[in-house]
Amino acid sequence: FNPTADELVKIKELSKRKDLIPLLARSFIPTLKDMTDVKIGAMLAIVKGGNAKRDEIHMLICGEPGLAKSEILTYIAKTLPFARYANGASSPSVGLTASVIKDEFTGTWSLNAGTVVMANEGICCVDEIDKMRDEDKNDLNEAAEQGTVTINKAGISGSLQAKTSMIMASNPKNHKFSDDIPYMEQINLPYALLTRFDLLFILRNTDEAMLELFDKILDETTSTLEYLDEDLILKYLLYARKLTPKLCPESVKIIKHKMRGVVEFRKLDTGGFPLSVRQLQGMVRLSTAFAKMRLSEVVEECDVNSAWDLYVSATKTVIHESADIFNSKVN
Repeated sequence: FNPTADELVKIKELSKRKDLIPLLARSFIPTLKDMTDVKIGAMLAIVKGGNAKRDEIHMLICGEPGLAKSEILTYIAKTLPFARYANGASSPSVGLTASVIKDEFTGTWSLNAGTVVMANEGICCVDEIDKMRDEDKNDLNEAAEQGTVTINKAGISGSLQAKTSMIMASNPKNHKFSDDIPYMEQINLPYALLTRFDLLFILRNTDEAMLELFDKILDETTSTLEYLDEDLILKYLLYARKLTPKLCPESVKIIKHKMRGVVEFRKLDTGGFPLSVRQLQGMVRLSTAFAKMRLSEVVEECDVNSAWDLYVSATKTVIHESADIFNSKVN
C-alpha cells in the first residue's frame, strides 16, 4: 500500500490523536459494541509485531455460540486483500496446510498449497478450529511457530512458506463453559498449539454480559461518539504494517519487569502454561505492534504498558479468580 499525499496527511494526523487506540477499536467492525480488547488484538495481528523470532501475532477466540466470533473472522477476510478464510469443520489439515494430489490421467503427484500457505505474508482466519481432528490440529504447530509447512508423501518432500498471522475461533468442548472446570481444560485444542497464541480470549454468554451489551446498544442510539471511515482504518493499518520500530533500552527494561509478573499467572487457577521464551517473544511482538499503531519508529514505554494491559485483560478472561484478586497479584 502506497498512500497518496492526501491519504498520508490523514494517516499522520490520525496517529497523533491521544484517543487513537480507543477510536480505532470503536470504528473497527463498528457493529460489535462490547469486544474492544478482542478487536484491538485483531488489529495488532493485522499490523504484525517485530523484534522477535517471528513477527506474526496469533490470536485465539474461544467462546460460547452466538458471540460474533465468526463475524470478526469473516469481516477481516472480506476487508483485507491479503486475508484468507477457512472453516475447520469442513477443512481437514491438508486443506489448511498442504497436500499431495495425484493426477488420475498422468499418474503423477503434485504438491498443493492450503489456506495457511496461500495466506503467506498475510492473515489466515480459521473458524471452528475445534471441529478438526486432533492430528490435523497438530499439523498447524509448525506453521504457527516456524512459518513453514513441511510435507513428505508419495516421494515428494517440500517445505512451503507460511508466514501468516493466525486469528482462530473455537467453541468450548461442551459448547458452554462450566465454572467447575478450569477454562483452559475446556478448550478442545492441543496444548502445543495453544502455546503458540500470543493472545487467548475466552468469551462467555452470561446474563450480566448480555445486559451490559444491551445498554451499550441502546445508549448508542443517542450517542455522539466519533467513528472513522472503514477505508481510512484499512489504509491506516496497511501503512502501519510496513513499519519496523525498534526496541530501546528503556522498553527492554520495562519488558523485563513485566515478565516477572507473568510468573504470578502460574500461581493462579489458569490451567495455563509454564513460563517460557514464547511469553517473552509474545510481549515483544505485542509491544512492537502497538508502536506500529502509533506509527512510531521506536517501541516506547507506553507501547509496553499497552501490550501488558491487553495481555492481562486477555488472561483475566481465562482465570476463575476475580479481577481484584488478579490485579493484586500481578501488579
